[in-house]
Amino acid sequence: MKKLIFSILLTSKVYCGFSQDSIPRLSFEFGYSKHLFRMDTLNDKLIEPAINASVKYLNDRIESGVGYNFKIGFQLTKTFQFGVFGDFQHGFSEYNPMLPMGNNPSVEGFYSVNVENLNYGIHLTYWLSSIFNKSLPAFIQRLNYGFSAQIGRANGTFKHFIYSPIDQFSESYNRIYSNSGISLSGEFKVEYQFNKKHIFSSLGFKVGYQNFRTDYLKTKADEYEMLVGFPNTKMQLDFSGFYYGIYIKLAR
Repeated sequence: MKKLIFSILLTSKVYCGFSQDSIPRLSFEFGYSKHLFRMDTLNDKLIEPAINASVKYLNDRIESGVGYNFKIGFQLTKTFQFGVFGDFQHGFSEYNPMLPMGNNPSVEGFYSVNVENLNYGIHLTYWLSSIFNKSLPAFIQRLNYGFSAQIGRANGTFKHFIYSPIDQFSESYNRIYSNSGISLSGEFKVEYQFNKKHIFSSLGFKVGYQNFRTDYLKTKADEYEMLVGFPNTKMQLDFSGFYYGIYIKLAR
């Protein structure tokens, strides 16, 4: 623990000692984003029947979610930046159905469907501002903008949970399916440098498109298992869609 604290303090002193104008430049980026998902198979095969059943089990389709992302960037020139990234995305649909059980007119249950995407890989950014901002006033030169491309290994996970109380007892069903694939995304990003000398350097906005669809989902036993209630249906998750978000960047 003492070594960890010492390392953090040493890193902070190093960061404070550099101007953000220096090249090469190391940066850390923390972001939050909103995503649109193309979960047509999941919605059509599982969620829509649950919504339209005689006893309603779900209330909403899964068409969007949120993301939490982290990037480490290394900038050799003022035009190009490359590095590694990690990204976690999550979407869900939950409902408390009123279930007829025994002599009770209705008992409240719980039904949940969750999708998750864990994505990591490399990124490359081309800063247009390094070309077009040269002759502009100093305060405008603090505005950076450009295009970024990402390619990574992604793992999509589907979690299906049902809780049904029965008289004095209860039963539950919890199953997890997953599979992986290659994720591609591209985005346009704009950021403003608030201070060129301190650790907190930039606040940014991004908008882009992600392309990632899993192979057929498997259980932990690495078997292509059908979803309960759909014996002839294999399921895929499609996280493809537009997204937008904000981020802060710490750089030296």
